[in-house]
Amino acid sequence: MRTPFITLLLLLSLLAAPCAFAETLLKLPPMPKPPVIDGRIHEEEWLGATMQFGAVSRRSGILARRVVYFYFGYDENNLYFAHRSELPPDPIKVGAKEDCFLTVQPPGADKPAVFRMRERKAPEGQAPGHWESEIAIPLKELGITAIEYGKPWKLQMTRQWSDPDEIADWSGKEAAT
Repeated sequence: MRTPFITLLLLLSLLAAPCAFAETLLKLPPMPKPPVIDGRIHEEEWLGATMQFGAVSRRSGILARRVVYFYFGYDENNLYFAHRSELPPDPIKVGAKEDCFLTVQPPGADKPAVFRMRERKAPEGQAPGHWESEIAIPLKELGITAIEYGKPWKLQMTRQWSDPDEIADWSGKEAAT
């Protein structure tokens, strides 16, 4: 008698799992030391951040074939964002539409803010075959003075390529989530 009940309970929990985890959740402590924002990603500077590999293509809904790494962290004054992504093979040149951006919405904000690397003239560099850029976003640019721990933020990291055109997001959704 107990076996069918346990089986039913397990089956229902498996069916409910996608609903319970519909949003991606990151829980991060503040970075112990801010990274140097110089356009070159030095792994030791980003040790206190989260690093995410890959992005979901808006076109296909699966992992984009081009490589991208996103880095995200914060301290008491700033959010930090960086990316390292694949450059097109020679002789293709980096196009004007190439960009990487962070969409972020703090708790209580009416709408998300978008920080585009190219518009902000973020320090950038090139490692062999890769484009790298880094930015520090002061909390005051988001209209806040401090991080309220335990309150959810909405966050999206996006890479836009040209030749061929492709946009890919960290969480696979266009809007910040």
